[in-house]
Amino acid sequence: MIEQILTILSIMVASSFKMLFGVPLSLASGYSMLETLFISSLGGIIGVVIFTFFSQWAIVALEKYSFFSKRRKVFSRRNRMIVRVRQRFGLVGLAFIAPNLTIPVGTFVLVKYFKNRRKIILYESISVIFWAAFTILSLGPAISWIL
Repeated sequence: MIEQILTILSIMVASSFKMLFGVPLSLASGYSMLETLFISSLGGIIGVVIFTFFSQWAIVALEKYSFFSKRRKVFSRRNRMIVRVRQRFGLVGLAFIAPNLTIPVGTFVLVKYFKNRRKIILYESISVIFWAAFTILSLGPAISWIL
């Protein structure tokens, strides 16, 4: 019983960082596709919530104590690309692709450029569920064949 709880917690922790880690771990542990969807999605959503609030704190701390905030803003190639992606895709588009990066990095970018935390959590949670289902459907048959 405790071993099963630890397995589920490890799957959830892996999913809270990157969906591509949690789903194969869950399938390899012998969970069904529906159980895998639930466990990995729950872990990803918990990661989104935690990293949303942690990112907000980190941004405030970096702006308050960093010497970077005292520099003049320069339009570099990277800055232009970020502005273009933000204008073109908006919060929904970036939230859709954010779990493909890693959940902490994607959430940090969303919190940096969009201020509505409820919408960030909502859209990224929907994206996490979508990508968990997509990963299960694409990796599930291959993992079951290997095992």
